[in-house]
Amino acid sequence: MLQAREEVAAALVDFPETALWDRPVGVASVGFHLQHLTGVLDRLFTYAKGQALSSDQLDALALEGKDSESMQTLMNNFNAQVDRALEQLR
Repeated sequence: MLQAREEVAAALVDFPETALWDRPVGVASVGFHLQHLTGVLDRLFTYAKGQALSSDQLDALALEGKDSESMQTLMNNFNAQVDRALEQLR
């Protein structure tokens, strides 16, 4: 997870905010992938606790890929989720 955080940050150093939600050739946007990484960690660690997804988690899943957040917000959310996952592992 720490390596993923470093690699995501490095890959986005010069990435233009205006391209965050572009879908070249119909593939998923960078924004989607940032949302999805965050959501996958959240869902995986919820399942690891033996819990079902909450309505908030299901709502977040439904919103993955929607042009709704800035790159900074997406990065902050991802980094916070990595921190929560690491805390759960401890």
